[in-house]
Amino acid sequence: MSCLVIDIGNTSTAMAVWSGGDLRGRARMPTAGADRATVRRALERAVARRRLDGAVLCSVVPDRNRVWVESLHRVPGVAPLVVTHRLKLGIRVSYPRPGRIGADRLANACAAADILGAPAIVADFGTATTFDAI
Repeated sequence: MSCLVIDIGNTSTAMAVWSGGDLRGRARMPTAGADRATVRRALERAVARRRLDGAVLCSVVPDRNRVWVESLHRVPGVAPLVVTHRLKLGIRVSYPRPGRIGADRLANACAAADILGAPAIVADFGTATTFDAI
């Protein structure tokens, strides 16, 4: 199975194809100013000669989501799974306002629980440094 994974952060957007337990074709671009043409060109390069079974979009910049979702429908022709607190994540979210938790933190927590089990602490050194107890 091949899945395009996209992480839209405040500073940069990263993407790669998850296939066979590996990330392949990693790419990074600035989040700001990524218009439809830029996103489509980046997607064309990322999926060149690859068959995709799906895509996952994790974003902490909601105003960028639409251009990515629309572009994913066109270029690889897939409807992405958008990470939110409303998904069945396999972990319990114990937070007073779950809608305020960044999708990146949810994805990190799921990965840590799946790979390491709980308890665990996840440190993410992105634009903001965060620590999450799992």
